[in-house]
Amino acid sequence: MQLNLGNPVIDEIHVGDVCLMKFTNQPHHIALIGDYVHGGFSLIHADGNERKVVEHRLDKVWESRIIERYRSAV
Repeated sequence: MQLNLGNPVIDEIHVGDVCLMKFTNQPHHIALIGDYVHGGFSLIHADGNERKVVEHRLDKVWESRIIERYRSAV
């Protein structure tokens, strides 16, 4: 991810951030930060259980799974 997006960002979350996530020990999931229709941020990602791309509120549980965020310079 660093090769294409540069160094991880450590400032506040922004819409469009690309997130590297983990559910167990190793990072293995990518998601995008969106602008949630009901206020706040959303998480947009492919859900293996649902077998489709989903968008839902970025709550504390999901936020805790983010280990790095990247931001495109474009």
